[in-house]
Amino acid sequence: MSGLDRGREEVLRKHFQMLTLFCFAIMSGVVIFGIVAGYLHYTGMLQPTLAEVPFVREAMVVAGILMVLSVPRLGKVMGPGPTDRSVEAVLGKHKTSVIVTFALSEGVAFLVLVLGLLSGDMTLGLSIAALAVLAMVIRWPKRTSLEDRLRRIRD
Repeated sequence: MSGLDRGREEVLRKHFQMLTLFCFAIMSGVVIFGIVAGYLHYTGMLQPTLAEVPFVREAMVVAGILMVLSVPRLGKVMGPGPTDRSVEAVLGKHKTSVIVTFALSEGVAFLVLVLGLLSGDMTLGLSIAALAVLAMVIRWPKRTSLEDRLRRIRD
């Protein structure tokens, strides 16, 4: 196995099973909404209402930049640290870190897709939403790094 005792192995398996389901659901929601938004825009079923409003495009770009800059940093800041000495603390902080980084990416994706629909700039909206999905793929929970951290804990 991975060098962890059976109890920790089972806890870790359940932890990643839950996170995989959660991450897949969030990412799927963004992809499905992107497809629907693209369909509504490119078929002309929804006409832009913010086409003349200034700074909508700039707001979309700023949201994308903030997401790209903050997601990797949040994962490190909120994740388990060297002072965490219990399995529960490490797994709890890991779960919180994953949920927050995925939620941030999801929020930015929905924001830019809605702004893209309302402004008529779906190319930019879909591009930034694709970046959000890429950020999720990059931040997908990895078992190996957490196993190493748990191996060092002595209860």
